[in-house]
Amino acid sequence: MCVHVLLSVFVPRGFFLTAFGDILQNVILCAAAAAFLINVRTTSAKPRLFWALMGFGLSIWLISQVMWTFVEVFLRHEAPNPFFGDVVLFMHVVPMMAAVALQPHVQHEDRVIHAGTLDFGLLLTWWLFLYLFVVIPWQYVQLSEKVYGRSFDLLYFSEELVLAAGLFLVWRRSAGLWKKVYLQLSEPRSLLCRIVHCQ
Repeated sequence: MCVHVLLSVFVPRGFFLTAFGDILQNVILCAAAAAFLINVRTTSAKPRLFWALMGFGLSIWLISQVMWTFVEVFLRHEAPNPFFGDVVLFMHVVPMMAAVALQPHVQHEDRVIHAGTLDFGLLLTWWLFLYLFVVIPWQYVQLSEKVYGRSFDLLYFSEELVLAAGLFLVWRRSAGLWKKVYLQLSEPRSLLCRIVHCQ
């Protein structure tokens, strides 16, 4: 990430910088998703589902980034606005919210799979509804990239804020190793978001 920052500062804008940034972001997201999914080998049901949902969220984020890279690096076009990958990017936070809602630090394992599935289904429905209600209606009246971008950014920021608040709440209620996990998930996430999305 330090090399990424240095190149962004010293290398003039152009295809090389775009290609380097896009490919590096894919590598970082792939490594993070793999690290999360490796933890699925745990023996307890709740932590296993927690890591699976977190890894799934990062994998969705990676898919969005690969789509973006394909357009910018291989097709050598600017990504259109709106971009189909936007909805994929927006949805990646939902599995992470469901993972946090599981509260894997709590020992009760009763009906964990059903509860996790229900949490995920409800969260997915809610955020998809908000996306369709807040971001999409602009296109039926008049195509406006500015309105689309503002609506998307506002809703995406709200989604990230909800995830951060959830992580903060479970961090306060947890202890030991899980407290460290929640803290580490909340701190680098904002940094990674800035690197990946604020090009």
